[in-house]
Amino acid sequence: MLRRSFFVLLTLLTSTAFCANSYAQSQDYDVRPNAAQVTGDALTQAFNGTTHDGAYNFDALGRPGALYTERHFSNGGISYTEQGQTIKGQWTVTPRDTICYVYEGGIISGGCFRVYQLGSCYYFYSANRIERENEIDEDYWTARSVKQGERATCEDMIS
Repeated sequence: MLRRSFFVLLTLLTSTAFCANSYAQSQDYDVRPNAAQVTGDALTQAFNGTTHDGAYNFDALGRPGALYTERHFSNGGISYTEQGQTIKGQWTVTPRDTICYVYEGGIISGGCFRVYQLGSCYYFYSANRIERENEIDEDYWTARSVKQGERATCEDMIS
């Protein structure tokens, strides 16, 4: 009985450790099979009048290379802050169910993204790339974010 209990405990610990390692989400992890694409009015509602804390440039272990905060104003303006620098711009949702960003001053590039939600986390996939299943050797998503004030269910890295 003691030997069986030890085996069950060892199995649980091993499987928990494996899940924790596989849960670290680098950009080569495709969330689409488990997530819902945010479209239409829901896409506008997810960002309109909200502030998102996000991250991008993830390494193979799922650690972000950069953190940012982005305020989405109801008039279409944005305020993007990274490493103490704030850049203004505009955001819009297109009829093709993408969210697009344009930033002032040419310091950072904008772009359009398909957005997928998994738990409280939003994943941004570049709309410039053709959407395919089973893409190999490509970064799947560009960035991920969570609404400020919500508990991130994707990783502890976004607070």
